[in-house]
Amino acid sequence: MAMTGRIKFSLEDARHIGDMIGVDWSQVDIEQFRIGLAVELEHGARDPATDVTHDDPLLTGKIALAHLKELPDYYTRLTAMEAEAEGQPKPVTKILVIYASMFGHTKVLAEAIAEGAGAVADTMVVLESVDDVEPDELEVADGIIWGSSGIFGEPNPKMATFFSKLGRLWVHGSLQGKVGGVFATTSTPHYGLENILRALQTPMQHHGMIIVTNAGPNTPDRIAYGCPYGAGAAIPVESDRSAPMNRPREEEMELARQFGARVAQVARRLKTGR
Repeated sequence: MAMTGRIKFSLEDARHIGDMIGVDWSQVDIEQFRIGLAVELEHGARDPATDVTHDDPLLTGKIALAHLKELPDYYTRLTAMEAEAEGQPKPVTKILVIYASMFGHTKVLAEAIAEGAGAVADTMVVLESVDDVEPDELEVADGIIWGSSGIFGEPNPKMATFFSKLGRLWVHGSLQGKVGGVFATTSTPHYGLENILRALQTPMQHHGMIIVTNAGPNTPDRIAYGCPYGAGAAIPVESDRSAPMNRPREEEMELARQFGARVAQVARRLKTGR
């Protein structure tokens, strides 16, 4: 099964090779392993004197696995050191913001979160409706922030359906160790906002994710509109269908921006070690 000349691996390739050498995916990040396969194969291709695998994918995988057992983020650190030595741009942190919006209100709050995350240096933000997200997209994100409007104190049906699609990721431990955060909207302050946020956190706990809270300095705005579980907004129902859509308060939008930035900062620190 020689792979002469090949220096790229898909996630499927990485999983197949890892399964063949007995990788425990609950202990090894598949994206780190995928990068490791490419790096180790490339090292051998550069100099025949250091080519110890001769393009054998299993030997290449074992070398990558050995490094990751010593340092779980070995290849992220290696990439950062090489970029710094060569004066190249720093590694980019990818944040995926997913919203389940029934009438547009939750999308507005998601946009504020994405804006805040995007303000963090070397961060790429992808903002998507839950209707359009494929589970595989979550595997390559460094941080995931998902949110939903509420139905009787629970996430809306769109988000519930999305969660039901993540079974394969849970089986393979694909989201373990990834950074996560949540956000929610309701029509009144007493319509279950905190319950929705906690319900949105539960799947992240099942997936082994690192949940970032929305804590911060006890400013008047945070005391009045903040919530430690995630970003939130109480948006009144419009008087009739022809009325302009109501939006979150600016205080809620600003707290959402701060939350997005906080999640991105934590994800970047874990990715780069800085």
